[in-house]
Amino acid sequence: MSIKLKTVVSSIMEEVKSLPTRDLKEILDFVYFVKAKSVTEPSQSYFWTRMWQKMELDVEKDKVCGRVIGGGKAKDLLKELKRAG
Repeated sequence: MSIKLKTVVSSIMEEVKSLPTRDLKEILDFVYFVKAKSVTEPSQSYFWTRMWQKMELDVEKDKVCGRVIGGGKAKDLLKELKRAG
């Protein structure tokens, strides 16, 4: 590791020491975002963050358990809501 890199790493460590856990999780999500943007289309990078992928998994679980109205499509949801209203 070069001296400059060591300095950067040391500075980062100093900055994060006093942060609450929720902020550390946000930093980790940002790290995943930065890593993902190097291998994906930059405009799509957010969708590969840990947080987004967890939300996608939650949606799939909701679909399997039947907790999604209209099959997961906005058009079908609107139809169901109109029918129920």
